[in-house]
Amino acid sequence: MSPLLIGLTGQLKSGKDTVADRLVSHHGFVKIGFADTIRREVVEAYGLTTFGKSLLENQDHKDNPTRMLTLLECRDHDFVTYLLDTGLPHADLASKRSPRWIQQRWGDYKRATAGWDYFIKVTQTTASEWMEQGRRNIVISGVRYAATAPTPTAEADMVHALGGHVVLITRPGLTQQDHSTELLLPDGCIDFTIKNNGSLNSLYMLADTLVLLPARLTVA
Repeated sequence: MSPLLIGLTGQLKSGKDTVADRLVSHHGFVKIGFADTIRREVVEAYGLTTFGKSLLENQDHKDNPTRMLTLLECRDHDFVTYLLDTGLPHADLASKRSPRWIQQRWGDYKRATAGWDYFIKVTQTTASEWMEQGRRNIVISGVRYAATAPTPTAEADMVHALGGHVVLITRPGLTQQDHSTELLLPDGCIDFTIKNNGSLNSLYMLADTLVLLPARLTVA
């Protein structure tokens, strides 16, 4: 049986990481993401310690500005120059920044300088290597619609090209984010939808059904 690849999409705080972590802990999936490379490169650019690394990954702290992420602390001067060239005032270099703000801008920076599909190519290589081993199922948490990219649906297209399925997670009461990578994919990219409108245990139960996703899509 071929490895299963699931790409999760949805608004900020819809439950994507909760579902992905459930698949990892209870069904043996490997969790990868387009943001993995961003986090790894930000850690290197800032010389972050273990504590600093945890701030980039912890959902409870992603929107909390911290002094360790001021642009004055960044060792990648090309990144700082890019932000200044794209309109950031010099006076803001000393401002505290949240992990989410830094990672979003780092993503913009690398897409502008290394190619709009830079992170997609890295993630595709990682996913392909796992799938070629044929032993582990894969979940990608955070498949996004990139409005400013030449192909806005490229992340979902990559999942489909590898034989995977894109799953939308919805949750009542969430608001649309302004950043170009926080927009929703069009309906045509979605293979299955999970409605996160109950308890945490209910979401876990819905996540458990995803291991049957290939059969469901074949029958539908």
